[in-house]
Amino acid sequence: MHPVSSTSSLVLLWTDKSNYKTPSSQRFWDKLDLDAGRPLDKKIEAKLPEFRKLSVTQINNRKYGIRKFSSEFLKTHPDAQVVCLGAGLDPKSLDTAEDHPGALVFDVDMENMELKEKMTREVQGPNNLKFCTANVGKPQELISSLKAKGWNPEKTTFVIAEGISYYISKEQFKDALFALKTPGGAAIIEYAIPDEDVVAENKELITVFFNLLQDMLNWPTPLERYSLQEASDLAQELGARIETLESLEMEKGRGFVSDIPPGPLCVSYLTYP
Repeated sequence: MHPVSSTSSLVLLWTDKSNYKTPSSQRFWDKLDLDAGRPLDKKIEAKLPEFRKLSVTQINNRKYGIRKFSSEFLKTHPDAQVVCLGAGLDPKSLDTAEDHPGALVFDVDMENMELKEKMTREVQGPNNLKFCTANVGKPQELISSLKAKGWNPEKTTFVIAEGISYYISKEQFKDALFALKTPGGAAIIEYAIPDEDVVAENKELITVFFNLLQDMLNWPTPLERYSLQEASDLAQELGARIETLESLEMEKGRGFVSDIPPGPLCVSYLTYP
C-alpha cells in the first residue's frame, strides 16, 4: 500500500471506485493507502455533515463528467495527446490511457510522479502513459518537461485540469492553458464558483468549508474561485468555444444522488478551432 497525502486522500475517500473502469486503474486504486485523509473526513463529517454529502455527490459527478467528455473527444480523435494536470496519485491517467490505447497520455504534477510510474508498472498499467514532474504554475517548466517525454505542441491535445484551479493564481492557470493549446484541441477545466454564485441554500455551507479547508492547508492566500463570467472570459481569451458549462448537479439514474441543491463545483468543456 502507498500512503496518499491528507487532502488528496480526502478527495479519493469521497470518490466511488466505479468511476475508474479499466482493470489497471482499479488495481492501482487498490494499492492506495487513504488513511491520512480519514481524520479530516471525520472532522468534516462532524462539523459539516450536509456539506460532506454535497461534496461526495459533486466529486463523483465531476469524475463522471470528465470521463464522459474525455471519451467523447478521444472517440473522434483516437491518436490525440492527453495532458492530465495536477492529478497526484489519482488513477485517472491510467484509466484514460488504457481505455484509449491510440492516445498518448501525459500525467503532470510537482511530486509523486516517480512513485506513480513505479506503481503503474506494478499493476501492469498501459504503455502509452508518460509521467512528468513539473510545476503547472510555471509554463516554461511544464512545456519543457512534457517535450522531454515526447509531447508535440503541433499535435492535437486534450487537457484535463481537474482539482488544480484552486491552488494556482488565475494568471498562472491561464498561462498553462495557453501553453498547452493546440489546433483542434480541447480542454476540460473544473473550478469552484464564489459564494455569491452558489444557490442560497448552500451559501453558508460553502463559506464555512472553504475557510476550514484553507486553515487546514495553511494556505497563505485565499483559494482561487471563478465566477461563471470569469470562466466565460477565460474561454474567450483562449480563443475557445464553450461546448458545455454546467454545475455538477445530480444526474438521474447514476446512483450519485443528493437532495441538497447544487454546490460550488463547475466544469467548462472548451474546444479550439
